[in-house]
Amino acid sequence: MSSLNSDRPLSPHLQVYNLPMTARMSILHRASGVALSIGTIMVVWLLVAVAMGAEAYECYSWFVGTIIGKLMLFGWSAALFYHMCNGVRHMFWDMGYLFKLENAAKSGWLVLILAAVLTAFVWCPVAFGESEPVTEEVQACEKMCEGYDANETGFSGDRTCVQLCTEEGPCSLPHVTCTQAPEMIKAGEE
Repeated sequence: MSSLNSDRPLSPHLQVYNLPMTARMSILHRASGVALSIGTIMVVWLLVAVAMGAEAYECYSWFVGTIIGKLMLFGWSAALFYHMCNGVRHMFWDMGYLFKLENAAKSGWLVLILAAVLTAFVWCPVAFGESEPVTEEVQACEKMCEGYDANETGFSGDRTCVQLCTEEGPCSLPHVTCTQAPEMIKAGEE
């Protein structure tokens, strides 16, 4: 029995073996399907939070605003775009196209690049957009500054009416007296 095993070659270990592009894409397609299934929990949570009211939605918004929440949503959206693009690739295969080895590898790279571009397109506004929420104070200041242009009313420096109002308070506005400010703020909140 030992003579049978002595001359046989050993198969290469997975760390040494170089998987072809189609095998890598297949494994990644399955992994993205699992990630989509797990990420659906976040979507269900959103729908339930919206149905339950402001308090539940605030809890969801808080979690999504954390680093872990953003990473989970980023991973879910990346998996969604990869799975979608690779699904289109599989549809071409079902029609009999792109079966040659060089075409399969090129289409695999195209899927990866397209998924990365779509993910970046969705997440660039999140990463580089305005991150501060509009507060009630800013809304009240916007209401008080309606119809006023920074150049017309002579605001200090290069600040707009809303910037001056939120930074120094409504009493600092040239068109508002301190006795008017509380009423205007109250009217702006309504």
